[in-house]
Formats: sequence, structure tokens, C-alpha cells
Amino acid sequence: MVYSYSIGAGQTNLSSGLDFVWGGQKVESTTAYPRFFQLIIVDLKKSNIPEKKIEIIWQGEIHSSGSTSNISLLAENFIDVLFESYRATVTNKSFFRAVTW
Repeated sequence: MVYSYSIGAGQTNLSSGLDFVWGGQKVESTTAYPRFFQLIIVDLKKSNIPEKKIEIIWQGEIHSSGSTSNISLLAENFIDVLFESYRATVTNKSFFRAVTW
């Protein structure tokens, strides 16, 4: 099994609106990080590693965006979601999983 991941530079968005609790204006900022996680399962018996011929059994990818750039907080959920579609051909499947830290 081979995996790879990347976390892009965060993009910060600012918004303002009325503060109905304290009055006046409130300003909020959020940062979203683009994230990529890939899992590849390889058949080592059919692969010919010295010649760089690798036999892939299955490959899954997740593209996401969110408020954390810490892959260790995300990997377990990403792996679970990928294996929900193990051996299936899926394109653009959306999922939401609430994560608590």
C-alpha cells in the first residue's frame, strides 16, 4: 500500500456583518486549506519492481478543503471514506463527516 498527501497554502476570507448581540459591526475570518489524500493498493506478486512496472489493484483519492492543515487529524477519516468505496469506480462523491478534536 502506498499513500501520499498534500496540504496547500490556506486562503483567508474576511466577512463583516451586523452584531445583533453587542450592536455595531462584527468581523470574522476563516482560513480554508486545500487538501489531497491518495491511497494506492499494489499487487506485489504481479509487479516487477526493478523494471518499474507496478500493478495497481485499486486507487482512491480525496480532494477536500477545510479549516485544518494537520493531516494527522484527517487521515483516519480519509482512509475510512476511501474504503467505503473500495474496488468501486466512483467519481465526484461528496461526503461530510463531522470531526471533533
